[in-house]
Amino acid sequence: MTTLRVQFFGRPSDIFGPGMDIDIPAAGVPLSELRRLLVQSEPEASAVFERYGVRAAVDAEISAEDVLVRPGQTVEFFSMFSGG
Repeated sequence: MTTLRVQFFGRPSDIFGPGMDIDIPAAGVPLSELRRLLVQSEPEASAVFERYGVRAAVDAEISAEDVLVRPGQTVEFFSMFSGG
């Protein structure tokens, strides 16, 4: 297992704070599995992820749930923003 640093913006940061370290296998995990691990650590995150349409970016690129996340990459979860 290796540690991955995950950052949070918007509503997810209300639950997790600005960032946290999470253990993942050295070979990596799909983004969907990382999301599941986060919800497992903080069950209230499930409602926030669904209600606010939380998206994820891997290395600054919005990514699909099947993208493989590996140690050393930058992963960010954020709720959709509005403004003008």
